[in-house]
Amino acid sequence: MMNFQQYISHFSIKPTTLEEWKEARKSYRKYYQKEYLKTYRNNSKRIEILFSNEEYETIKNIAKKYDEKPTTFIRKSSLAYIQSEAFLPINENIEEAKMLIRKSSNNINQLVFMSHSQKNISEGRFSELIKQVNQLENIVNTLYVSPKINFKPIHLIPNLNAD
Repeated sequence: MMNFQQYISHFSIKPTTLEEWKEARKSYRKYYQKEYLKTYRNNSKRIEILFSNEEYETIKNIAKKYDEKPTTFIRKSSLAYIQSEAFLPINENIEEAKMLIRKSSNNINQLVFMSHSQKNISEGRFSELIKQVNQLENIVNTLYVSPKINFKPIHLIPNLNAD
């Protein structure tokens, strides 16, 4: 695509007055938009889908829960479905749970240290506890990063139309 200088040179436009410059810029902008649209249409495909008002409201409400626009949500979720991936929003509760698990692990490590110094509780019980906490953290990470996909019919999703 040509820039403004190339456009003037290519079409032999020689503006001398301010009005001629403005007109040249206006015609260049029109040319640029037309060329950009051609490029965009060649690189993108458009699909039109018709929904009833009720279906649209359902999609809109789900998209709102994912903090997406309906069109973006439909595109992402349909591609995720085709590619068998889950489309998950960033969930602060998961991050908070992971942080609490790490803090619990730290507390367990402190208890292990104290038990070693006081020789009250066996090392095997603490190592088993630490192993279980680590397994819990791994499970949370695995579920969030690559969750098991259970495709539910939309009408089974609770509180769909509730705001």
